[in-house]
Amino acid sequence: MQKERDCYDRLLWSIDAVAACPLHRLKLVNLPKLKRRPMVFGPADEVTSTIKLTESAELLPASDYEVASARLIAELLDDSVVFPDAGYSASAQSAFLTHAVDTLFNGKSARFAAHLRVNKSQVHGWVKGKIQMCLPRLALVAYCCGCAIADILLGNKVMLSLRPAPQCQDRRLIASGGEGAKRPRDELRKELYELMRDGRIRNATEAAKCLAVSSKFLRENFPREQALLVQSGRELVKSGRKEAMDVFDQIYLSEHKALCDAGVYPARRRVIERMRGKVKSLGRRKNAERAQRKAHAETGVIIARGREPERLFLPRRPSCGQTEEKV
Repeated sequence: MQKERDCYDRLLWSIDAVAACPLHRLKLVNLPKLKRRPMVFGPADEVTSTIKLTESAELLPASDYEVASARLIAELLDDSVVFPDAGYSASAQSAFLTHAVDTLFNGKSARFAAHLRVNKSQVHGWVKGKIQMCLPRLALVAYCCGCAIADILLGNKVMLSLRPAPQCQDRRLIASGGEGAKRPRDELRKELYELMRDGRIRNATEAAKCLAVSSKFLRENFPREQALLVQSGRELVKSGRKEAMDVFDQIYLSEHKALCDAGVYPARRRVIERMRGKVKSLGRRKNAERAQRKAHAETGVIIARGREPERLFLPRRPSCGQTEEKV
C-alpha cells in the first residue's frame, strides 16, 4: 500500500488462529476494507489513515510462538493440496497422541497435559477420540512435539522432539493448588475467619486464592465455611445482576421519554439504538422487552403491534364545543 501497489489478502491471514505473518515476523492487525477499484485506493484520508495503521503494525513484532504457529498452519494449507481427501479422524488423532504420550512421557497423559498447560480431562478426551482438537490446539501440540499438524490429523508415528510450551499459554487450568495446604489446619481456619470477618473475600474462589489452597481442599477441610462463602457469592451475583437490570431499565426509560418528547414513536429498535455507548452491554432481547413493557406502562404509550402509529402515543385534545369522552 505504501508503494501504491495492488493490495491483496492471503488465505493464511484470514484464519482466526493465525496472529502473525511468518514471512515478516509481524503481528497481523485489522485494517478497514477499501473499495476494490482498479488502480484506485479510495479517498485520500482513508488511504492515509490505513497507511498509518500499516506503519504502526511494523512496530509490533510477533513472538516466536506466533510465528511458528502461523508457519505450521501455512504448512497445513500446503499439505491439504497433497492430501485433498484427508479429513478429521478420531482414530488417527488417538493414534498420534498415544504415540506422543508413550514416546515423550512414558505413557503418562497427565504429564503430557501439564507440559501443554491444558486440563488433564481435555487431553484424556483427545487421546480417547471423544473431543476433536481445534486448530489452535493442533498448532500447540505440533509445536511442542516438533512435528507437523498433518501428522496429527493423519495419525503418523513420526520422530518427535520435546519442546517447552510457550509462555503465552495459560496455566490457570492446572494451577489448582498451592503451598497453603502444607500449613496447619488450625492456622488456616483462623486466617479464614479473619478474612471473612473483615470482608476481604466475597466467595469461595477468593478464599482459596488468599489461603493458597485449591477449591477442593477448602471444600473438604472447611465445609461449613465454604458453604457460607458459596452462598455469599451467589447473593452477590444476584444483587449485581439486579442492579445492572435497574440501570438498564432507567436508561431505557429516559431514552423512551426523549423520543416521546421529540414526537417520535418510541419503538424498541429506536430506543436500543440510542442506548448504544451508554450501557456496558445491551444484553439479551428479553431484557429489552422487559424494559419496554415497564417504560410503556409508566408513560401510558400504547405498544404498537405491526405498523407504527404516527400519533398514537400523543393525548387527544377535545375540539371546541365537545366534551372529552372516556374510553
